Amino acid sequence: MPKAQGKTDSPKRKGVTVPEGTMFYLERLVKVGTHGDSVVDVMRSLIEEGVRNAIHSGLIEKRKISD
Repeated sequence: MPKAQGKTDSPKRKGVTVPEGTMFYLERLVKVGTHGDSVVDVMRSLIEEGVRNAIHSGLIEKRKISD
């Protein structure tokens, strides 16, 4: 995502626990390669896509640069 006026988004780390069935699908997506080369990359990609969709559909508001 582009950074506005020199501001950067520094990554925040959070631990995530997912059910074994979900891990199965994440590992399959790694093999397909459409969302990343590791389970972490796939999770990051899907989370970011979900947030963008929530903003686009109006479920949440897009944050202002000053937030």
